[in-house]
Amino acid sequence: MKKIFNHHYKIILFILLESILFSSLPLTNIFSYEFSIAQGIVLSFVFGLLTIKMFPFDKRNKEINVINLVFLYALLFIIPIIVSIISTRLNQNCPLTEGFQFYLVITLPAVIFGISLGMLSVSFFNRWNKIIFCLFWFSTILFPVVEIYYNPQIYIYNPVLGFFPGTIYDEDISISAGLLFYKAIITIFSILFIFISVKVYNVEKIKKKTVFAVIVLLTAGFLLLKPKLGFSSTLSSIKSELKGELITRHFDIIYSSKIHEKVIKNIGLHHEYYYKDLSSALKDSITGRITSFVFNDKYEKRKLFGAGNADVAKPWLKQIYATREHFDSTLKHELAHVFSSNYGWSIFKVAKYFNPAMIEGFAMALQNNFGNSGIDYVTAGAVKNGMKINISKLFSGFNFFDQNTSISYVYAGSFIKYLMNNYSTEQVKKVYSDLDFKLHFNKNLIQLSKEFYVYLKSLRVVQSKNKGQLYFKRKPIQSRVCVRYTANKLNDAWKLFNSGAFYSAQNMFAKIYKYSGAYSALFGEVSSLKAGHQYKNALKLLDQNKEKFEGTAYIYNLLFNIGDLQIINNKLNSADSTFSLLKKMRPSIEYINLSSLRLFLLNDDSVKVKSYILGSVFDKFNILKNVDFSKVKFNIIPIMITLSSELKQNYSSFIQKYIKISFDSSFSSAYSALELSKYAKDNDDFKTAVYFGRKALLLNGNLGFRKILEENLKKDLWMNRNYLSYYKKMYFKNAR
Repeated sequence: MKKIFNHHYKIILFILLESILFSSLPLTNIFSYEFSIAQGIVLSFVFGLLTIKMFPFDKRNKEINVINLVFLYALLFIIPIIVSIISTRLNQNCPLTEGFQFYLVITLPAVIFGISLGMLSVSFFNRWNKIIFCLFWFSTILFPVVEIYYNPQIYIYNPVLGFFPGTIYDEDISISAGLLFYKAIITIFSILFIFISVKVYNVEKIKKKTVFAVIVLLTAGFLLLKPKLGFSSTLSSIKSELKGELITRHFDIIYSSKIHEKVIKNIGLHHEYYYKDLSSALKDSITGRITSFVFNDKYEKRKLFGAGNADVAKPWLKQIYATREHFDSTLKHELAHVFSSNYGWSIFKVAKYFNPAMIEGFAMALQNNFGNSGIDYVTAGAVKNGMKINISKLFSGFNFFDQNTSISYVYAGSFIKYLMNNYSTEQVKKVYSDLDFKLHFNKNLIQLSKEFYVYLKSLRVVQSKNKGQLYFKRKPIQSRVCVRYTANKLNDAWKLFNSGAFYSAQNMFAKIYKYSGAYSALFGEVSSLKAGHQYKNALKLLDQNKEKFEGTAYIYNLLFNIGDLQIINNKLNSADSTFSLLKKMRPSIEYINLSSLRLFLLNDDSVKVKSYILGSVFDKFNILKNVDFSKVKFNIIPIMITLSSELKQNYSSFIQKYIKISFDSSFSSAYSALELSKYAKDNDDFKTAVYFGRKALLLNGNLGFRKILEENLKKDLWMNRNYLSYYKKMYFKNAR
């Protein structure tokens, strides 16, 4: 053993130091997924080079026998585990079970793969072994870039990296059956290559060439089979899974067969409207056709594309990836990314150096909607409430991710919009490609940001501190506790909950909350107690933890749940105080409406309000259908629309009830009219959409919201004028 340390103390020290380095960085400082990927990269490379140095073991380094070599490999493999466990205990004290699982499933096969590449390099090539190994290894690492570039996917399966979902939004990365299957295949191939390397080391050169050709063919065959096995996605493989295809003037829309053809035509019309709107704003167009993938839900999207929670665009491919549920809130943003490809840098057609603030700021500026308000007014409200950030720093490197990304999106978008409006869109297009503000604006970023803040200060904003808190007071992913482990365990707990095992789910949620402090875990525990009719315990639990979430985005949902539980526990005066406080806080129109409804029902019929809270969607709809509509109409309408959609109520009979009501200039009235306009558009009733769109503009004040209402009416009018001509030119390819 002493010889091992004498001959290899440098490599042992290197592994120790790099493990300590990873343990000091965000995300990799916990014994979990990111740490395992990082170590898989380092160890596979180091073990490959070490294998080249030692193999064949019976001819080189005779003073070190195979047993000692195995000990060296084991030591190098274990050192990162020890360092990471210490780091985890010091930093967040997360459970270690998942860390061991990721390390064994991701890192160990990567190490075996590295060893196999090293042995292949020695066995088949007499010279330049290390250079050839590096070529093989780096080709393996970089091949996913080729897949992501050419294929409609963002996820990757890779021998060294394991599985990567392609987005930071998907926290719930778990050891799936697909990952286990993939890593099993890689491990089997690696062991086979090790065996072949030993066998062919001393054979004739001509035979080596034949064997090497077989290895190349096996590797190529596996790469070709990846889409069939679910390890990559091609255009044809996604088409075969989704099955639907709608052709419009500018788009090929590949959509899930679970989405009705009438719905997808309506979505197609939205595509064409946003294309026209962006083309007009940018005075530009897209050469060629745009492919848009519309998945039924986030689960289908995650399986076929990789990013379940975030809609995405690939500007260089002119492709958009969205889900049916969120398409209208994200479609314009993602299409703006496609338009930005006309001004993009490199083969990826994005902002120079992949600058996230410029990439997302450009799209946000054109979308100009955040939480039903113009982004300038949201940003001005954030500044007013002490949430000002450094614009110069935001647009430098990857500082975009230093804070909660919601605030980064809004600030970046508002700044780019300011440049478009106060200078020119053409100048913004130019700076998008090279980030040289001084060249194109004759002012540096610091000077431009000062002007921007003067502009924001001039805006009249009504955004409350609570609204800003709801939007922005969430921790960035790197600041959360045990983020991957928590997300995975939450999924497991919700599976128990959905199966009816409420007691087991409650215990699991409680354990998660104990180490993570995550509000989602507390909410799950409360939901489990409510499902088990333990209403007193649920209320007690929320009351005990209320202080922990003061000053965060979660306090409003917590107060809302406290109010509901106070009603269920017959503490009606307390519930009245809670909902009155929540309504006064005005964090969002949704909370205003929900609180107002409960206050109305409390005063109208205390029995009815309890039935409403505990009732099904059907019960809720029928209770609201029979209340005195005139007293609380503008707070009920958006809720009724949601319930009607879930129950698939007859649209015509539903909408007729609201045609003749009188709207006023209040915020709630305008919001109700806006929601009715959207509901009418979703049902192809564009004439009625225009009617409600115009009613919404009776609103006085709140200029940020008025911008949204004006944009909505512009869309209503365009769709009402053009839907027939656009629908006539749409057709289904391979119609079902």
